[in-house]
Amino acid sequence: KDPDCPICAKKEYQYLGKNTGTSAISLCGKNAFQVIPSSGRHPDLGALRKNLEALGEVKESRFFLQFKSPEACFKLFPDGRAIIENVNTPGKAKSVYSEYIGL
Repeated sequence: KDPDCPICAKKEYQYLGKNTGTSAISLCGKNAFQVIPSSGRHPDLGALRKNLEALGEVKESRFFLQFKSPEACFKLFPDGRAIIENVNTPGKAKSVYSEYIGL
């Protein structure tokens, strides 16, 4: 054992019990998930809109960016949260988020 190890020697469990990853929460009866990224970064909705326009229909307001295509449908909010529609598992919701939003 390393006597200076914060975990082994000092029993400092900094991350124990903390949710540090991206979460996906099912929205009741909607076949959709709210994805909350762990990064804490806020997306640039204007830049993302420009990138997504080649892939599908994009609408932007001051409250959210909405994207629709045959492959994905979501609303992205300025704080980084997104409602991913037409998915049935948290893994698929996170995958859509990662592929299209990428934070």
